[in-house]
Amino acid sequence: MKQREFFSRGRALKMAKSTWRDPVRESPILREVEYCLSHFGFFVIPRDTRASSEAHYSIWKMIDPARFVGVVWRNNTGAARVGPRQQFVRFGVPGRPDFEGWVFASGKHIGIEVKTSTGTQTPDQKWYFNLSCETGAQCAVVRSYDDMEGVLKRWGFVRKGEARAA
Repeated sequence: MKQREFFSRGRALKMAKSTWRDPVRESPILREVEYCLSHFGFFVIPRDTRASSEAHYSIWKMIDPARFVGVVWRNNTGAARVGPRQQFVRFGVPGRPDFEGWVFASGKHIGIEVKTSTGTQTPDQKWYFNLSCETGAQCAVVRSYDDMEGVLKRWGFVRKGEARAA
């Protein structure tokens, strides 16, 4: 069996090729979830809302409750090095879900955490998830488009163009 080598904290680690797995990224799953939410009538706020040349442009003016069932946006949490001095800056609130928003008809808050097939929630995410659910929010952990579709159907939403079951 062929061995692969990689480095972790300065030490070389070896792994058998048969057990080597390229890490699955969350990015494609996040896009799938955005598509699914839009297919069910949610307004997904674009990542860059500064693209307009209008001086008094507001993304919130585009959201029509008569046309959409709710609104969701992507939350970012993490850290990065920024500026010419490469200062370390943390952003976001730990534990917040990947997508947040609300449903117009009920006013309910929704939180959607996206994980890969092997991903698990951090303790902060579990605490936020439990607190949100206990206080009436609709929360879910999803791993694919199909998971998101199942959650939305369980919550009572229908795809755009489909008739509501009687």
